[in-house]
Amino acid sequence: MEIISPDALALVRFGLRAADDPRVLDTIKVIDALLKRDLPGGPAWCRYNGDGYGEHEDDSPFDGTGRGRPWPLLTGERAHYELAGGDRKEAERLADAIGNFANGTGLLPEQVWDGEELPERELWVGGPTGSAMPLVWAHAEFLKLGRSLADGTIFDLPPQTVARYLR
Repeated sequence: MEIISPDALALVRFGLRAADDPRVLDTIKVIDALLKRDLPGGPAWCRYNGDGYGEHEDDSPFDGTGRGRPWPLLTGERAHYELAGGDRKEAERLADAIGNFANGTGLLPEQVWDGEELPERELWVGGPTGSAMPLVWAHAEFLKLGRSLADGTIFDLPPQTVARYLR
């Protein structure tokens, strides 16, 4: 099986490929077709096809197998890509989506529920799963995105790789 992952967008984030590189644009089409989930609060992406880390369909806990769910931090990574490509409005929309995935106290989960709603288990489409919460990695991505949006560019883009690979 071939593995598809949003990790490919790191090539843009770290200055190794331009956001409009045809290989990147083609990869995004495949990523979105396989991994994007449109949820009430906005889109989120799964880590990779065939991911088995997450609760089962009935919300029984991960027991070494399960079904991977969308990760809010990947929405932040996608927002950084959109900003790198010059689509600030889309980056801002995705930043709003991350906030929509938080619980009532503002904590971001590792994964959000994309299965059938299970009210008896307090699982709502686009809401937190039983995964880690808060996930500091997701909060860090959200904060980095806020900084990048304030700067109007990816603030932690390494200038050395940009100089070598993009100029």
